[in-house]
Amino acid sequence: MQQEAGSTPNAERRLRKRQRVKIALPTVATLDMRTRAGQLYKNTREAIIADLGGRDQLSRAELELIERCAGLATRLSAADAELLSGKPQSLAAGEYATLCNSLARTLTVLGLQRRQKDVTPTLRAYIDAKAHQGARAA
Repeated sequence: MQQEAGSTPNAERRLRKRQRVKIALPTVATLDMRTRAGQLYKNTREAIIADLGGRDQLSRAELELIERCAGLATRLSAADAELLSGKPQSLAAGEYATLCNSLARTLTVLGLQRRQKDVTPTLRAYIDAKAHQGARAA
C-alpha cells in the first residue's frame, strides 16, 4: 500500500478501523414492547396476521406491509386518544388524513377480506385422535 504525502501509518490504521464500524439500526424487534403503544402495536400486528391466515401463509413482503399497518394504526390510535381526551393534538389534520389514507391503501394491498386458516387435520392426526379417544373411553 502506497503512502500518500502527509499521511502516517497510524492515520491509515485509524481510517481503516473507522470504516469497519457497523451502525446498529434500531428495529421493532429490539424494542421493549411492554409499553401501551408496544402492546397495541403487537396486538394489531398479530390480529392482521391472523386475519390473513397466519404467519405461515404470508410472504416476507406481506409481513413488511403488516408491520407498516401496525405502526400506522398505533400512531392513529394515539392521535384519536389525544383528541378524545382533550389533549393538544400532536398531528395536524392533514397529517392525520395522510396517515389514514396510507393505512387504507396498505390494507387494501394486503386484502381486506379475512382468510380462513385450514385447520383440517391430516389423516394420521385424525386416526391418532380417534385412537386416543377410544383408549380414554375404555
